[in-house]
Amino acid sequence: MAEHFEREEVEHTLTELTCQCCGEQLHQCGSEDSEQVKIIPAKVSVIKHKQFKYACRHCEHEQLTSKIITAPKPKQPIPGSIASPEALAAVVTGKYCDALPPYRFIVSLTYWAVAALNYRAEH
Repeated sequence: MAEHFEREEVEHTLTELTCQCCGEQLHQCGSEDSEQVKIIPAKVSVIKHKQFKYACRHCEHEQLTSKIITAPKPKQPIPGSIASPEALAAVVTGKYCDALPPYRFIVSLTYWAVAALNYRAEH
């Protein structure tokens, strides 16, 4: 996604940090990042979801295999899509309430992005 969009980072962690195999404490061993488009009329930003990954040091040393557990993130409105609920609402409102053809909606998004860049350059 274009780097000039404002970013909002949401971190997803596990609530229970105990290994299901041995009962030892899990440690964070990485994260899985994904991005989603968020549109608020006249404002476009990106939500960066950071899903932390956890592993058990005890199982890593004592067993042949060690499971890596990734913290879940909220379900997406359209699986596999980068659209947030706000982005979908903006598209549906433009299409069905404002009778805006898709190409005109894209022109509006471009205008919002340019306006955001100009605003950031001025401040």
